[in-house]
Amino acid sequence: MNKKRFFIHTAMLASMMLFLVIAVMLKKNEIVANLFEVNTHYFLLALSILSSMISLFIGDRLYKKRTANITNILSDSDESKITSAYIIKAACIEMPIMLSIILFILSGYKPLIIVATVMIFIFLKSRPK
Repeated sequence: MNKKRFFIHTAMLASMMLFLVIAVMLKKNEIVANLFEVNTHYFLLALSILSSMISLFIGDRLYKKRTANITNILSDSDESKITSAYIIKAACIEMPIMLSIILFILSGYKPLIIVATVMIFIFLKSRPK
């Protein structure tokens, strides 16, 4: 396992988890008011799920495209290509997580937290090897 990719993965995971905990605490203590009407909650949930699916698809495709012609993993240039491809993939997974958390902060709709949690588990599964 490459230490750089592992460090990037751990830092991104920690920031997402911290943001999730802060969001839940803000809503639990009612520090932030709900800015969306109740009738928009299903739209926000659909937006969150759709962005998650599209981001997973795009991140996976870009990772495969960037790493398709790598022959020698031990060379420094190929290692940097793998690392940059992983950063793009991780960012594609992180975007819908942050979107779901922000939409939760703005709306207070709890199923958005479930979407964010599922995406965090997918992010955990994508841990670099």
